Amino acid sequence: MSNSSSQLSIEGQMYQIVRVQKLKSMVSIQRSVKHSFRTQTTPNADPEKERENNVIGLKKGAKSKSELEEQAMQKLKDRMPTKLRKNGVLCVEHLVTASPEFFDKKSREEQNEYFIKSLQFFKKKWGEKNVIFGGIHRDETTPHMYLYVVPLDEKTGRLNCRKWLGERDALNKLQTNFHKDVAQEFGLDRGLEGSKAQHQTLKKYYAKLNDIELKNESEKPTAGDYLKEVSGLSNKVESLLDRKNTEINTLIEKNQLLEGERGRFVKAIEWGESKNKELNIKYKDPISEREEVEYLHKEAVELERLATLAANRIPNLQNENEALKIALRSAQEKSLSYQNQFFNLKDQVEQEENINQQNNLASNNKGGLSD
Repeated sequence: MSNSSSQLSIEGQMYQIVRVQKLKSMVSIQRSVKHSFRTQTTPNADPEKERENNVIGLKKGAKSKSELEEQAMQKLKDRMPTKLRKNGVLCVEHLVTASPEFFDKKSREEQNEYFIKSLQFFKKKWGEKNVIFGGIHRDETTPHMYLYVVPLDEKTGRLNCRKWLGERDALNKLQTNFHKDVAQEFGLDRGLEGSKAQHQTLKKYYAKLNDIELKNESEKPTAGDYLKEVSGLSNKVESLLDRKNTEINTLIEKNQLLEGERGRFVKAIEWGESKNKELNIKYKDPISEREEVEYLHKEAVELERLATLAANRIPNLQNENEALKIALRSAQEKSLSYQNQFFNLKDQVEQEENINQQNNLASNNKGGLSD
């Protein structure tokens, strides 16, 4: 996840929890939707409580979870433009919940009121048409609402996540505004702004949320442990890529401005040289009026000064231009390196999961034979 605000209850305090994840491919969207509709195995979900889950924004009457998943994916695609920018944000997933103690003290109606007002908050932020669908999970330890948003700018007809989340402190403002408009009404605290302990607190919180016992550090890591590490690395890589893409775009814009300025100076030099030639021709011819001579002389001196100034400026502009190109290449190489690291770790996790599945299958087969 690209941003989170969650803390365990400390001395009776209860906190809002709002998470944001940017999804940049249809594969990542499909994987997330499968989790939301339980069309894939969800270890921390109780199948007996699955019927208590709710779906928001989709037509009723689906015959199966797979049909519901297909309907959701089609609704997302229908909101997206035909042409999609490479590496652009296609969908933004939100998760809204609170400290477990908050739900322990609330009735089902009070819980629903918290989720309804949260839904209204995000519809106001993104625009009602951009909030495509969502739902409430009650088959896990703590109830939570999920929402899928397509960041379509209706003025341009293009996806533009930066319009809503492009500011440097956009996620921080989101947490603050959510607390002001929703959470404080329910007695929830916002969590410390700018806290450097966020990720560590989130990890402890979800360990408690999913009833996961901390294992001895000497034990061999499981696929789940690797998955958590990859998830954390994914967040860091995504954040770094966003920053690097912003830096690259800034460098490109500055480079274009310098190229334009250089072109203007070149034209000034050419114009000055042309004027100098004209004046040299005039000076060779007899001139009867002294005032015209003085005027032309002053004009020639000024033009020569401007031409000299422009000529001196060009090497600096060229050096700046080369430096920008080098910085741009370096940023692109780093971006590619981080992407490669992420996909390597992802492959490792998938291999580990395949091995575990094979071991489990072999164990089940063995157990069946013994019976």
